[in-house]
Amino acid sequence: MADGGAISGAVEIGAGMLDRMIEIRRHLHRNPELSNHEANTQLYLRQMLAGQGIADIRDVAGFGLAVDIVGTGAGPYTLACDTFDAVVTGSAAHAAKPHEGVDALAVACSLVTELQKIVSREIDPYDPLVISVTAINGGNAYNVSAGKVALKGTIRSGSDATRERVWRRVRAIAEGMAASHGAHVEVDIHRGEPGVVNDVEMAELIVASGKACIGADDVLNTPGWTVADDFGYCS
Repeated sequence: MADGGAISGAVEIGAGMLDRMIEIRRHLHRNPELSNHEANTQLYLRQMLAGQGIADIRDVAGFGLAVDIVGTGAGPYTLACDTFDAVVTGSAAHAAKPHEGVDALAVACSLVTELQKIVSREIDPYDPLVISVTAINGGNAYNVSAGKVALKGTIRSGSDATRERVWRRVRAIAEGMAASHGAHVEVDIHRGEPGVVNDVEMAELIVASGKACIGADDVLNTPGWTVADDFGYCS
């Protein structure tokens, strides 16, 4: 890969690495070379790869580069990804007399706080789970409390048992929180991609094969991460 047009492979990209990749891409766009005459591009990419500790870099077809890297890990590798929508319905009131209504926005804010406690207080820390409320929308006036508020978010889980448990807990917490405030809530949970779970013996086989073929230095231990991947449908 000499033109910087594609980077492939299942590796974990941290914030620092992502910034570096953006920097590399911008450099290549600012310094274009004709196809099949990419000598400076090849040299630049070779230096960048070497700077990341990659020593076994081969020339391919004149101005291309190739490296051999194997990365894997056993157990949950990517998480199952589900999404949810919740609509809290109360009753609007003048902001000067909030006691005359049921403030759906206040209920929704309490719901956001309580949902976070599923991860921190109900699930084993070694059992991967992420619950993120990513949007909240309701109300449209300075002097009227919100009568209806919509929330949405995502649930990332590493096991089927935790996935099913969290579905139940999200519903129970939402319904209980709404009822305690005299409001109503409707929760819709949408099943998404399943998680990718790497078989322990197969991961060990890949590691052993990689060490035998390309050397131990180029076989990386890349533990699982919290993104979702539709490869879960195939694994």
